[in-house]
Amino acid sequence: QFFNDPLSPNLYAKNVLVKNGELIPIDIQNTMERIREIRRESKKRVFVTNSKRALRKISLTKNIRDFEFVIIVGGSALDFEIPEMITEALSKYGVVAGCGNIRGTEGPRNAVATGLVLGDREC
Repeated sequence: QFFNDPLSPNLYAKNVLVKNGELIPIDIQNTMERIREIRRESKKRVFVTNSKRALRKISLTKNIRDFEFVIIVGGSALDFEIPEMITEALSKYGVVAGCGNIRGTEGPRNAVATGLVLGDREC
């Protein structure tokens, strides 16, 4: 990210917490690799776990293997790690996963809005 004003020197080479637009340095002794592991594990616990739970819930047999493919849409599909994590997890069930391109122009964004608009036309 580029900033209009110079950043405080105490922020350089630091991990920061963004709170109400303010950058607050986090003084931790972990390596960047450990921080990466924690971030990835958190994403897995949220996105992969919830994806699998949702697929089981909507499957008639409560089995993820019932699906041939899953299309990932929304802001999470633009994350640099989440689609890969979901794809890897679902591949163990024989399910192909990938990011959608809404209407061939929007990328994975606006899936819900597009669905609502198109759904309204059919009513």
